[in-house]
Amino acid sequence: MQISLFPFQDSGKLELVQELSHSFGHALYKFNCTKSMDYFGLQDIFRGMASTGCWIAFNNLNSLEPSVLSVFAQLMSTVLEALRAGKAAVHLQSDDVQLNPVGACFAMTDNSLKVTATNPDKLLIFPSVTSVLPDYVTRQFRMVAVSRPDLRLCVEVLLFSQGTWSFTICFLELML
Repeated sequence: MQISLFPFQDSGKLELVQELSHSFGHALYKFNCTKSMDYFGLQDIFRGMASTGCWIAFNNLNSLEPSVLSVFAQLMSTVLEALRAGKAAVHLQSDDVQLNPVGACFAMTDNSLKVTATNPDKLLIFPSVTSVLPDYVTRQFRMVAVSRPDLRLCVEVLLFSQGTWSFTICFLELML
């Protein structure tokens, strides 16, 4: 499974992934991507994901250097191709690693950065920071937009689950 979550800062992207991993009973390892992250660390992270089947989440993927993003995409495609082929092992950067098929990779982007796409047509398709990510990275993921939750709907569902039928009256009383 490979999913990239965007837009809205502070919309609960990482919390959503944490709840999903908790619900499915998988270990989740979170990594904050910075300019100082190198490809040696990425190799170790992907070796661990491929061998243990854990879930990994990269926060602020767009802050990685282009050379590191290239290695990231290469490692992702190697693992995905091995999974699609049904192989028992995968060859990652000179090591053969036993492949556990339940692993997942999530990538979150930081939308507080100014978006200046090199390709204006792509900016129309993804009007967010994903438009500045190279194509070889965005092709590895399914893009999912996360928005802020509707609190009124959440309270209505909570009240309905507790047996309350008149949502509007209770909601207005709670808001006062």
